Amino acid sequence: MTPVKKLDITINTDKIAEECSYLIDCYGLKMGKNIQLALQHSEFCENKWHDGTGSLPKKFTNDQTHRAIDTIYTEINSELKNLYISEVLGNLSEKFSIYRARIMVLDSRSCYSWHRDQSPRLHLAVKTNNHCRMVFEFGSYHIPADGHWYFTDTVQFHSAFNGSGEDRIHLVAVI
Repeated sequence: MTPVKKLDITINTDKIAEECSYLIDCYGLKMGKNIQLALQHSEFCENKWHDGTGSLPKKFTNDQTHRAIDTIYTEINSELKNLYISEVLGNLSEKFSIYRARIMVLDSRSCYSWHRDQSPRLHLAVKTNNHCRMVFEFGSYHIPADGHWYFTDTVQFHSAFNGSGEDRIHLVAVI
């Protein structure tokens, strides 16, 4: 089975791109290795824009514990209430149980480590080009900014790289 599958769930890419730019400009991104902005947060967080961003701590004893940590990020940020992105997440949550939704930016000319996640992810490319790819053991895949959500089997070892001169922006949700 291919690790990347296009889903029959579409959104307005222009609206999402505009709102992602607005949110990034207003609230900033968590900098460092993980350039992200949280769209969902845990119930008792200190900073709802950065709660659950980046790699979660590696202190878990098993996969089930790690999965349980992902599932605490369920609250859609109330400041998104009147934005299209809230509607998009709401519609997506009617089809999937989503957790830890984030805007993720992969800097130009950079890549992630070779890793695997404890749960699959849904990806929606907001800004990308043909030089941005997800890499799995048996191939690489470009997720186009075509308005479709994509299922990604990130339980398999994978990475992502951006070989272009522009940042790549995806919406990502744990399922």
